[in-house]
Amino acid sequence: MSNDGHSRNLERAFAWAEGIMGGKVVAKEDQKRWRPQWFLDIEKPDGSIHRVVLRGWRAATTGTEEENRRFLEREAAVTRALQGTGVKVAAFHGYDPEGGWMLIDRFEGSPHIGDVEDLQLQKKIFHSYMENLALMHSLDCAKLGLEGVVDPPASYEDAIGGEAGGLAWYRKEYDKVVEKDPEPLVELGLWFASTHKPRPTKQYSLSTGDPGINNFMFQGDRFVGLYDLELAYIGDPLREICQMRLKTMCHGSGERYLHDLPDGIRHWADALGVELDRESIGYWTVVAMLQGPMLTVRIMNKPDPEYIAEFEHMNTHQPHYRRGLAEALAEYYGLELTVPEKPEPHSDRMSRYYELVTRQLLETHVRLSTSDEHKFLLERTADFTKTLELDKAYGEHTRAANMADLSAVLGQPVKSEREGLAMLQARIKKSPEQDIPGVVQALFNIEVRNAWVFEPMQRWAKYRTAAPLDRMW
Repeated sequence: MSNDGHSRNLERAFAWAEGIMGGKVVAKEDQKRWRPQWFLDIEKPDGSIHRVVLRGWRAATTGTEEENRRFLEREAAVTRALQGTGVKVAAFHGYDPEGGWMLIDRFEGSPHIGDVEDLQLQKKIFHSYMENLALMHSLDCAKLGLEGVVDPPASYEDAIGGEAGGLAWYRKEYDKVVEKDPEPLVELGLWFASTHKPRPTKQYSLSTGDPGINNFMFQGDRFVGLYDLELAYIGDPLREICQMRLKTMCHGSGERYLHDLPDGIRHWADALGVELDRESIGYWTVVAMLQGPMLTVRIMNKPDPEYIAEFEHMNTHQPHYRRGLAEALAEYYGLELTVPEKPEPHSDRMSRYYELVTRQLLETHVRLSTSDEHKFLLERTADFTKTLELDKAYGEHTRAANMADLSAVLGQPVKSEREGLAMLQARIKKSPEQDIPGVVQALFNIEVRNAWVFEPMQRWAKYRTAAPLDRMW
């Protein structure tokens, strides 16, 4: 949650917003997340209130401050470029490159499409969003004035594998970390992405880079607009449609999530005139799932206590990236996966101490704390103690079952889970398609079991637990 560069210039930022809007800030609310973001009410000279969002750059959990500032610059440029195109984005008021702030109108409504219980109404709203995406994807990028900020790929190969295609950008962080846990599933995904290419697209499109539920607003039965454009790129629009498949796995709880994403994807394809094929869907879905394990490898292997909230958030979606990667491969190969059964939780004399520490954090330290930020960090620490408690409850079974699956697929016993993962990764490098059904099922089992301990974190983040990939076919 730390972002000292912003905390030092808040008053200057508020004054800048007042100057842009020609009014005075009369109310402000800080949205606590991995970037400074303020909801401001600005009173104009005529007494009217203008509600705006003051948005800063992300905390540098991945990348540098300079890189994260460039993301915000990109978001500002794209938001400005989309004004008057028919694509529904927030009205743009200004960008302050020195302070690192963007000022836009605040959308009214809700981003939680899963809260719409009437499924026909939900479908109508979502289809409106997908039509808006199709409109964005149909724009002539050369007329948007984004040169030097968001450039089109130089070639087909660059579009699918270079910076513009995402995979090379994801790999930068991953390859920097020399000492990391063995990752046979990532290795298999990287092999697949290098050998299975999507069809060339008819035209490169400006895309949001972070599409789907929770990144657009609706009010009543009306789609209001889309937001979060810092990852915008020009490339194959199908890339972000498959990214949306991951997002739908992640967001929502229980039955409160987007129903029938495949129907929405087909509606988008009809609106844009795009053909959906197994090779393209398979490639872009695998690439979407790869980004999580690859972008977060540094902090996942060497957690930084300064970013405990960000680390927790990564652990809420990592199970979906990983399970989703196995499911995307299974979808492409036409494999039916069996979900491993969850055992009865194990308890021993140490288990009570995990509960004791959690209770002390939540019932004593949180109540005594006078700082909202301190309370927040204590609550996030308590979520990790709950995870340790669940690891105590399921870990012994999980590690034994994982070792059994690895031994079976390798055809020889393994001494530890880590040894089995390393051996399987080495085999995939040499012979990636050897026993694909057995390998994908074993890796799927491992990811499902490992996810059991992260439920407390997922509940906090309002993420779904054990949500499957909605198959296209």
